[in-house]
Amino acid sequence: MILEIAQGHDHVVTSPIDIGPAILRVTLLAAVPVVAGGALLRVFLTGADRAATAAVAVLGTAAVVAVLLLADGLDLPQQFVVLVLAVTGSTLWAAFAAPDRFATALHRLRRAAPWVLALTAAAALTEFGRAWLGQWDRATLTTLLHTGLLIGLPGLCCAALCRPRTVRGGLAVHVPAATLATAVTAAAAHAITLTL
Repeated sequence: MILEIAQGHDHVVTSPIDIGPAILRVTLLAAVPVVAGGALLRVFLTGADRAATAAVAVLGTAAVVAVLLLADGLDLPQQFVVLVLAVTGSTLWAAFAAPDRFATALHRLRRAAPWVLALTAAAALTEFGRAWLGQWDRATLTTLLHTGLLIGLPGLCCAALCRPRTVRGGLAVHVPAATLATAVTAAAAHAITLTL
């Protein structure tokens, strides 16, 4: 039996741009403004729109995954990444859970959401402050920005779950959410330009 092997040439197109990180950057660049906009516009939305909450949760999860895949390193112990994924996953679950079936769990998540938002806002703004106010090389600056994004994005997802009942409660939720949304948008743009 004679085995014939075709001796041809390959049709390969080469490009200096690696498409994998480019897709992740586009995902991050598209998801972050929607998640930040959801936190900023929550002040003006009176009703609890499930579709908007679901969109923020899905795009926030996509942004967290994109940051994890783009980051060369993080200024966090690896155990905190599991916590970040748990918070992001719980907001994603809360966005799609049936309210009548999981009423108790959803109520507890919504009560914890402002505290998670406050904690993540403080931690993310600290990382952004360290990044922007320090004299860092490019790699360290990118690491600090990615760490801040990884901490801040789950907080913005939690902001979509918050339903404050009083004016004071609204201020306690919306001011940190707006501050964090602005900082996350700026940090995402800065981190993307540093990784080009």
